[in-house]
Amino acid sequence: MLIATRQPLQALADHVRENVPGERRREVMIKIATAMAELIDVSRMIYEEFPDLNPHLEEERVAFEMKRSMS
Repeated sequence: MLIATRQPLQALADHVRENVPGERRREVMIKIATAMAELIDVSRMIYEEFPDLNPHLEEERVAFEMKRSMS
């Protein structure tokens, strides 16, 4: 659900960037960015408590193992 929520926010940001002028664009983009940041924070909280829900868990594990093997 969180991933599905980010996609429309990104589409909205793209639309605003292309269609809203000047200072109003900045105001709206700050609100959209804040919403995106809050979603990331919520995701992190959920993944800390329930790591098996993290869709990037395997990628993170592989990256960690690669860094460790290079040390």
